Amino acid sequence: MRKKLLMRILMVPLSIAIAATFLYTLEFFSPGDSSSFLLSEEAGEGMVESFREASGINRGFFQGLGERMGKLLSFDWGEDYRGMGYRERVASSIPITIKLSLLSIPLSFLISLAWAGYAVVKGGRGEIALLLFSSLSLGVPLFLISLLLLILFSLYLPIFPSAGYSGNISSLILPSIALSLSHMPIFLKLFHREIKRCYWSTYSDQYRYQGAGKWDVLFYSALRPSLSIVIPLLFQALSSSLAGSVVVERIFSLPGLGSLLSSAALSRDSSLAFYSIIAIAFLSSTSLLVGDVLSYLVDPRIRRGR
Repeated sequence: MRKKLLMRILMVPLSIAIAATFLYTLEFFSPGDSSSFLLSEEAGEGMVESFREASGINRGFFQGLGERMGKLLSFDWGEDYRGMGYRERVASSIPITIKLSLLSIPLSFLISLAWAGYAVVKGGRGEIALLLFSSLSLGVPLFLISLLLLILFSLYLPIFPSAGYSGNISSLILPSIALSLSHMPIFLKLFHREIKRCYWSTYSDQYRYQGAGKWDVLFYSALRPSLSIVIPLLFQALSSSLAGSVVVERIFSLPGLGSLLSSAALSRDSSLAFYSIIAIAFLSSTSLLVGDVLSYLVDPRIRRGR
């Protein structure tokens, strides 16, 4: 298991290097260049050439790739055509994206865990409703969930800020609800399967023979073993939340990494898009790595390689 954990650690820089190479290849072989989109028509030849030189557009493929990798590792990412540093813009957007992702996970986790436990104990219609909801909502795209929440809380229930970021936690409530609803189908299916397996196991039968009620069996013999999947599941959800923030932040006008990436794509700023995607990839890989490390430390079965 230690070898596997070491491989996971080495996969973080390797995945970043692969993503950076792939992104630069797309940027290099795409027709045209960003100077024709970012600079106005009134910009003279000298300004255009200066911008191309600073951004590395006029380099060869391998020379440009080497320079881009060097800038990435040294955190000297350069500036855009307005003189704003790419590193500063990406760094200022990261905290909002992390806050949004961290808020969405506990909400969906607690609701899914409570609902799955209730459905297992009650059975019948409770389980049918859970399975039906998880199956149907699994096919609902995140942008549709976000738009429905935006319309609902803007027109009919204006109790939360519907767009923009004011600096306090209330601005992130609606976006975090949207992200949490996108995680719930997976959480519900996994929790329902694990809790049901533990609830009807021979270990739980010992509590029943001692006269324990349904809810006692659930809390003392079913929930604890089923929570072994929680740590990797939470960090996998955190990783997917970072990717889903691209949609949510754009719809709710949050100045996070998702909005930064969207604005970079719309303005054809390939360098900004490059560094934004690398930041998202790094955060996603790191969250998966932290989940694996915690699982290794907490669960003795994993340490024994079982």
